[in-house]
Amino acid sequence: MGALLSSKVNQWTLLIGMLPVVYTISAGRFGGMEMDSRQVEELFLTAAQSLFAVAILANLSFTLGEAILIFVLFSTQLLVPDPRFRYYYSFMYIMLAVGWVLFNKGARQGLWASFLELRAPRLRKLPSEFLRH
Repeated sequence: MGALLSSKVNQWTLLIGMLPVVYTISAGRFGGMEMDSRQVEELFLTAAQSLFAVAILANLSFTLGEAILIFVLFSTQLLVPDPRFRYYYSFMYIMLAVGWVLFNKGARQGLWASFLELRAPRLRKLPSEFLRH
């Protein structure tokens, strides 16, 4: 599980995050990175897949059923090369992620715990009367 999460974080922070930096250096000027329509489709699809993966892994467990679901979704998107289907699959991943969080108590609890963990340093700085319920 740790290797899976680590590889996804690595993909977004180092690989995707460094693309504009490397592009700017290689172009010799500051500016936006120009992408064709296929690159935009693929970036949107990857972001939607990542959102769905976060929803599935929010409870820090990965069942066989979840693995099969991800495999089926990923493999079936390869069968249709039409660009519209990349957008359809992207929106489907987003809807599945939202549905997964809405209807899966473990995912909701995991996301909430992650949110609280990220906010914990700021919450510790607040006066104690704000933290009481």
